[in-house]
Amino acid sequence: MNKRNKTLLIAGALILACAITIVATGADEFWQIVRENTKFINNVNYTAHVSYDGTTTFIGTTNVTGAANLSGATKLSGTNTINGATTVNGATTFNNGVTFANSTSFGLGAKLNGGVKLTDNGTTITQVNVGTFFIDTGTTGTTVTLTGCTANSTVIIAPAITPGSATWWYATPGTGSFIGKVDQNPGKRLKMYYIFIR
Repeated sequence: MNKRNKTLLIAGALILACAITIVATGADEFWQIVRENTKFINNVNYTAHVSYDGTTTFIGTTNVTGAANLSGATKLSGTNTINGATTVNGATTFNNGVTFANSTSFGLGAKLNGGVKLTDNGTTITQVNVGTFFIDTGTTGTTVTLTGCTANSTVIIAPAITPGSATWWYATPGTGSFIGKVDQNPGKRLKMYYIFIR
């Protein structure tokens, strides 16, 4: 074999070796991309600040500790524990039951439908409302419109300020409203709190 042919053979072998390396690297990179875009995660613990955007599905036992922000369409299935300051935005589905422990708060206007039940001495509570109203001076009562109120509802009222001349107060529930009453003219415009339970 002459010198020229040997040179070509060596060059060809080097090109072939490079091609194999490029293909192997490309395949490895492709596999990483597929793995990074797969959003099904099992038995994973997340700590510190965690943010997820887009469509994310967690299956299995998931523990999120710290400040967690779940944005977009998020589904939590299985046994899930979320501790710390948590913000949930977008369409959110909780399956297999949800337990809220310690101090729990819901933002203004939040609606809890379906799987949330409040009970008191074995009686199921289907609606709870709180608010304020006023009893004007020269009167002993006022009607407060309240959707869902019936004659069998429970309404508790209490003064938000010193009650003036009034010494006791009560509420009479009716259909779609209740009447907040005091025993006598308070002598001033009296602000009252109410809590409605049905």
